[in-house]
Amino acid sequence: MSKIKELAYLDSDPAAIRTVCAQYDIGCLKPIQGSARGLIAGTPALSGYQLVYATSLFDYLPDAVAKRLAQVMFEIAAPGGRVIISNFAADTRFAGYMESFMAWQSFYRAENELLGLLEHIAPKNLTRVQTYRDVNQNIVFLDMTKTL
Repeated sequence: MSKIKELAYLDSDPAAIRTVCAQYDIGCLKPIQGSARGLIAGTPALSGYQLVYATSLFDYLPDAVAKRLAQVMFEIAAPGGRVIISNFAADTRFAGYMESFMAWQSFYRAENELLGLLEHIAPKNLTRVQTYRDVNQNIVFLDMTKTL
């Protein structure tokens, strides 16, 4: 029996939600249609998660919005929960290719810039903060644990 009670999946695209639900038929999956803008506005109201993780989202957000969303993600996490944010690295080797051939305009961030997203989170509320990169050194992760 799985220890996972609920695995919430938030996406703004209904087709993506349908695909995930079809490919991962697990009883604990809770699909939620929503957006970063909605999360910032408090819709849907979420809380108490042991892990809050965003992939590829922060690549599209300017700093002011990214800071607010990082704060909201932190608020959604349960005491002792983890928040992980990923972002393409400022020195990624593929930026030119992605921008030229994929029309992918991103906000690239170095480790210190990801740490800067914690501006609205009091240090006393964090028991652990670290940054690290993926094996290919193109993606930076900001990984933090909320104080109990």
